[in-house]
Amino acid sequence: MRILRLLRMFRVFKLTDYVVEYQMLGSALAASRRKIMVFLSAVLMVVLILGTLLYVVEGPEHGFKDIPTSVYWAITTITTVGFGDITPKTEIGRFIASVMMLIGWGTLAVPTGIVTAEMTAMRHVRLPAVPRTCENCGATGYGPEARYCQMCGSPLLPVLRENTQAGGAPAAQSSVPPEETAMRAPLILIAGLAVAGAAWAGNCPVDMKAIDAKLAAKPTLSKEDADKVAKLRKSGEDHHKAGKHAESMKDLGEAKKILGI
Repeated sequence: MRILRLLRMFRVFKLTDYVVEYQMLGSALAASRRKIMVFLSAVLMVVLILGTLLYVVEGPEHGFKDIPTSVYWAITTITTVGFGDITPKTEIGRFIASVMMLIGWGTLAVPTGIVTAEMTAMRHVRLPAVPRTCENCGATGYGPEARYCQMCGSPLLPVLRENTQAGGAPAAQSSVPPEETAMRAPLILIAGLAVAGAAWAGNCPVDMKAIDAKLAAKPTLSKEDADKVAKLRKSGEDHHKAGKHAESMKDLGEAKKILGI
């Protein structure tokens, strides 16, 4: 049950604010899946051809004992991983390896460019031309790009994006500006870590009270177990005061186990 309490930290994440962004990313990946498959097929052909060529050039005496091993080397080279367990020794092999490294370096940005192009196209879909009205002062005539009223400064209601792609369903425009989203990410991480630490810290006093209540009931314990419980109780409290909540929870948990809590 203590682990379930840690789920409370997700309340500060406000993940519902990013549903539109998740949908946009998923739609961009789905729309570009054919292009990505063509790109991966081209990379696979390059890997098979150059891997087989390296097997012919280098041969088993240089570690390229078969074509699958050579293809493995080609994959680690074109993805710029380069484990170094197999390396070409001949001049021609090193030249081919250099070409593969340049190809791998140049192809890293291709999938990113494909998805980014789709996301850019989705951000520039046609918006409704209906003029908007400020809910506070009643001023009207605002276009879909306006975010605040020019008269009173109140925020305007977000506009629904109209997806003009085939089969696309209308999606709501996120009310969170991109710059605010970028600034919120590190704050969310820090808040999550703080909440996690607070959750651990909050359980230590609860366990100590449970141990004290059980000891007050004078349970049947041997002198050795009673001394061990007292020692673990004191150690857990000291760790809690020092901020070492993981060690505190461990000691208090052992004490509760001995007491049968």
